[in-house]
Parts: sequence; structure tokens; C-alpha cells
Amino acid sequence: MIRREYFALILAGGRSSRLHHTAPAPTPDKPLLRDSSGTLLEHSLRELSRWADVPSQRCVIVGPQDLPVPAGTTVTREDPPFSGPAAAIHAGLVAVGRLLSPQDDAGSRSEPWVYLTAADMPQSGPGFTALRKAVESTEATVDAAVGIDDHHWQPLLSLVRWSAALQAFGPDSAGASIRSRLSKLNLVEAPIPHAAGADVDTWEDAVTLGFTSVTGEEDS
Repeated sequence: MIRREYFALILAGGRSSRLHHTAPAPTPDKPLLRDSSGTLLEHSLRELSRWADVPSQRCVIVGPQDLPVPAGTTVTREDPPFSGPAAAIHAGLVAVGRLLSPQDDAGSRSEPWVYLTAADMPQSGPGFTALRKAVESTEATVDAAVGIDDHHWQPLLSLVRWSAALQAFGPDSAGASIRSRLSKLNLVEAPIPHAAGADVDTWEDAVTLGFTSVTGEEDS
């Protein structure tokens, strides 16, 4: 018997260039912007726990090693740093492989699936629900579900079969787009609520979503 085992990969290591260029004052990188209840990264972890039932111990964060994360959360980095989101996903999938459970000798085995998301999407939870429903209601040959909003792909709201994704996002992923690597997979599109794909790219986005404080500011 095969059961699905769910993990998550959160990209949190970009340069946040558009945020820094549009902010009225110096700001931290996107994962550390915060609202009254936590940072963007903390929101991403909570969305995965609440909506996808993936605890932080099953999450891999791809970003700087000094990011504040819950105990037991894996942090890794693409090599070299800033070599692109597809390379970051490759590094994250390799790290997920080190979290996998040993197979049961009695014949029951698990099949790992991985949510792909980013640390700047604080309302992503309903999208995770849509992705899982899409995977669990399709044929066994499907390797991925990709979120779609208004006919547009949301590559960082995806759910992928770990073994197939590890091949698609291989060691040669530096500089490649996520879409080009997802396209190598046998996938289905999963309609997601519009708000689930909302992300913080610019300072205007941060204001719209309410993430205009910086870490430590609330204690000053």
C-alpha cells in the first residue's frame, strides 16, 4: 500500500531587489517584513501547518542560514547563492530527501510529495488545499499540480511528486525558470483563489497586505 507523505519547500533567499528599490526607507529582505502577528516567513509556515497539515519539521527553507526559524526546521541554500529559483528548488528537494522516512518492510510504503511556495505569500493556504485536492483526485501517473489563477500559472503554488521533481529540477537548474522545469512533469492545473497567489514584490504590495513593520520594530 502506498500513502502520500507531504513536505514543503519555501523559497526565502532572493535579493528582494524590487522591494528595496521601492521602499521609502531601508527595509530587511522580504521574509523578515512583518505585520502584527509575525513575519512573512512565519506566516508561510503557519499557512502550511493550518491548510496543508505540514509542520515546520517537514519544511525546508531555502535561504540564508541565519534566518530565524522554528527548532527542527531545515534551512539550506542553492550553490552558488542567487543562482535562480529553479536552482533553489533543486537544493531544497535534495534536502527534503534527507527528511524521508525509511520504507516499511511490511509492504506499506510512503510516496513523498512536496509543496513549492515562497516566503512572501502570506495568504497561500487555500491554494494548498486546492493543490492537494487536484492531486488526490487525478490519475496515479500525474507528477504535479500547478496553481492557476485567471488563466495564469502560479509556479510557486505547486505540489510535486518528489522523485519526479528531483529529476526535473536537476543539478543543471541554475538560471532556469521554474516554469520550464515544471513543464517537464506530467501535471494538472489546479484553479486557486485569487488571494492565495498574492505576494509581496514591491513596497506597495507590502502596504496592501499589511507587512510594513520590520523585525524588532514592535518591541521598540
